[in-house]
Order: sequence, then structure tokens, then C-alpha cells
Amino acid sequence: DGGSPLSASLTDSVDVASMVASGLLGVWLVVGGVVFVVWLYRMYAQAVVLRPARFAWRSGWAVGGWFVPLLNLYLPYRLTADISRSVSDGVLASIKIWWTLLLLGVLASVGVVGMRLDTRIADSFGGVLSLGAVTAHALLLCGGLAAAALVRAVSSGVVIATRRLAPAANGDAGPRAR
Repeated sequence: DGGSPLSASLTDSVDVASMVASGLLGVWLVVGGVVFVVWLYRMYAQAVVLRPARFAWRSGWAVGGWFVPLLNLYLPYRLTADISRSVSDGVLASIKIWWTLLLLGVLASVGVVGMRLDTRIADSFGGVLSLGAVTAHALLLCGGLAAAALVRAVSSGVVIATRRLAPAANGDAGPRAR
């Protein structure tokens, strides 16, 4: 094939490193995804208790919405945005960033895997597919970081809203004047 043994060894090392990185990212996405879905369910259920009239979906959809084809392209974003709107409008931009990065990362990953399954494409465009895999990994990693920032911001908003609305929900006027 005309390549030097050093070049072949370097290519093999890069392939192994890429597979290890893909495996680690996959584990991180599964664990992080489970934690995120549990968090989303808890926050949505809490937000529904605080302001029930603002929510059209039952809290179970915070979990189920990830598993229904086509609906999973919209519902998790919608439920997260609903939570945000119920406590503060300031987080909506970070939700859009998170969701965009997540969708782009998933689409890039699916595209790369699909092209790697076709041996003609994989043989002809191996370098481009590797760059596509790195891009997909970067998008998913950035999406995960955006999700972490989103969790912090939305959780803070729900805690503040709970403290603010809880006295009113209990019929208490809040701190008593002396």
C-alpha cells in the first residue's frame, strides 16, 4: 500500500485511541444521561406542583419523552424549557444551546457510524470519517457541559421559586411582621 511501518503504527495507535475515547464518551453519556433524565423528572414534577396550570404534560413524560421516536426530538427540550419558564426566563438561551449541541452531536454520530458501516465509504473516506467522529465527540462533550450548566441554573431557579411560592401555597403570608 506504500505506507511506511511507522505510518501504519501511528494510524493504528490513533484508531485505538479513538476507540477508547469513543467507549469512554459512550459510558459518560449513558451515566450522564440517566442522571439527567432523573433530574429532569424531579425538576418537572416539582415545577408542576409549584404552578400546575403552566404544564400540559404529565411528569412521567420527562422520562418517557426520551424513548418515543420523533417525539424525542422535541419533548425533552420542551419540558426543560417549560421548567425554565415557570421559574425564570433567563435560562432559555442555555437550553437552546444544550439542545442544539446534543442534536448535532447525535446526528453527527449516527452519520459517522452509518458511513463506517458501508465499507466502500469507510475505505475511501477514512480520514474524513475520523474527523467526523472527533467533531461528533466534541459536540456531545460540549452538549454535556452545557447540560451541567443548565442543571445548575434550572435547579437554582426551582429552589428559589419553591422558597418564594411555598409560603403562598400554604396560606402563610411569609415572615411575620413584629
